[in-house]
Amino acid sequence: RCGAQLPPDLLPANAANVTGYWEPTSVVALHDALLAEAGSAWDDPTEFPAAWLASREGQGYVGRLVELLRAQMTGGPLMVVKDPRACRLVPLWRQALACVHREPAILLVVRHPLEVAASLERRDGMPVSQALLLWLEHVLAAEESTRGDRRLLVTYDQILTDWRAVMARVESALGVALPHRGPEVEAEIAAFLDPSL
Repeated sequence: RCGAQLPPDLLPANAANVTGYWEPTSVVALHDALLAEAGSAWDDPTEFPAAWLASREGQGYVGRLVELLRAQMTGGPLMVVKDPRACRLVPLWRQALACVHREPAILLVVRHPLEVAASLERRDGMPVSQALLLWLEHVLAAEESTRGDRRLLVTYDQILTDWRAVMARVESALGVALPHRGPEVEAEIAAFLDPSL
């Protein structure tokens, strides 16, 4: 909403998420294929075998991700890609971004684990214990693998409470300039953010 380029093939909204997921279909499919080949899945709460990414099979996904990035980048200086699966695949993303001459700026948005667990239980029938382990694995993997990167951690509640302050922190901490500002953009964002969801 603040002007960063989004991939063109975002997952559509549905009854489980009426405002949409903001995740690109092509990236989700690539991540799911990679996880399956590594013997894992998006809902596997065990630690991902990070060493697998350095294997011949894992390295084959770097080129596939580079192809996706090249197809989806239209020249804008700031592109956003969101997919929770990426928390476990940061080394792969770092390599692919270097190939397309982009530097990662990591925004870790953390939602309360009980809210996430309730959402996964409602949507997928996932047991709360599995959802909490999954949340922990993703958060720990994201934190550990992005040490040393330009990054910022914010909470879901901070965005809902004062998104303007969060966006100012994004610009400052990540060293990016958000291209769209003004009353029209602010009205769009205010209309989009709904704490009841």
